[in-house]
Amino acid sequence: MSAPKVEATVRWFDGKKGFGFAAPTEGGEDIFVHQQNIVADVKNPILNENDTIYYELGEHKGRPTAMNVTLPVGQVPAQRRNRPHSRRAKKEADEEAAAEGEAEETAAVATVSSPAAADAEPEQRAGGGRDGKTHRAAGAQNRSRRNDKGVGGAKRTNASRRGGGEGAAQAAKDAAPAE
Repeated sequence: MSAPKVEATVRWFDGKKGFGFAAPTEGGEDIFVHQQNIVADVKNPILNENDTIYYELGEHKGRPTAMNVTLPVGQVPAQRRNRPHSRRAKKEADEEAAAEGEAEETAAVATVSSPAAADAEPEQRAGGGRDGKTHRAAGAQNRSRRNDKGVGGAKRTNASRRGGGEGAAQAAKDAAPAE
């Protein structure tokens, strides 16, 4: 014959770790509740704070533990949602973020087009460097960037750097100004 069911209120339950504690309504010390002891049809059941639970008193490693934990009739424990890792889920999240961004942009345009916004001064953007200064000069956006792979210019060899070898002599002849 099984032990009588005891009623308790969930104090806290961590869904990631899978355990929590409940306070018996009769009073006394809090009772340990583990996810594996919850009787439910869902895979990873979790409990919310202030949920009423019914359990049989058991023991695990010498400590009192709630066993065969059930909820009142008609109440189903929540299920821990795992974060989706599929490409489709990421694409949907990106589309949702883009839609939110467009909504924010529309709201910003609406506030800027209002007459009160015309009187306000535009904000100064802080630079990315130390002391609020930018690392690049103002006209640096038009400057072509150097390619470290050697593309876009003559490739120098070790022989030409040392000043010797056939390649260096030929390069020197080619680079000499025509008289």
